Amino acid sequence: MLLISLFLTLLLRLLYYLREEVQLQINRS
Repeated sequence: MLLISLFLTLLLRLLYYLREEVQLQINRS
């Protein structure tokens, strides 16, 4: 159970990070 919540937390952080990266790429062009 702990492992699953840890994985989900990492996944959410990765998604937020990727979204920020996409926003930066859009702003540059």
